Amino acid sequence: MKYESGILKMIHENAVKHYKYGIISEEKMREYDELCLAQEKDTSTKRKKLIRKRIGH
Repeated sequence: MKYESGILKMIHENAVKHYKYGIISEEKMREYDELCLAQEKDTSTKRKKLIRKRIGH
């Protein structure tokens, strides 16, 4: 897997652990995938919208 950055890699790895133990839902795990994993350039606008939604802006 390719990650956007080192910190996002750490966040995603922790989210995977939480998902495996049933702490977060599959839907929430998909959100982490979209936010942390490297995306094609044409999806960058979608990614920015998700980040803004997550931080409440």
